[in-house]
Amino acid sequence: MAIVRFTDLKRGRKYADDVDAIAQRHYGFNELEKRLKANKCELCGVEKPPFEIHHINKLKNLKGKARWEKVMISRKRKTLVVCQKCHYEIHGRSYHA
Repeated sequence: MAIVRFTDLKRGRKYADDVDAIAQRHYGFNELEKRLKANKCELCGVEKPPFEIHHINKLKNLKGKARWEKVMISRKRKTLVVCQKCHYEIHGRSYHA
């Protein structure tokens, strides 16, 4: 079973049952993809992978006390691309490499 977008069906496009026959579309990079491809921690600036994504539910719940909260508030982002060390520190754990 192939998964297609509703807008493609409205345009009258025909699809085969074979998934390989459907052309793969790429609609460009979203902001998170661009930030991941930069290969840089958004808190400490280290350029050594692996990177992790820190996510919060709502910006309004941030107090703005910690440095990472200030960064998220200033960028108006619910996600941060951070190195493992910074991610552990955000969650209040110690990092052992």
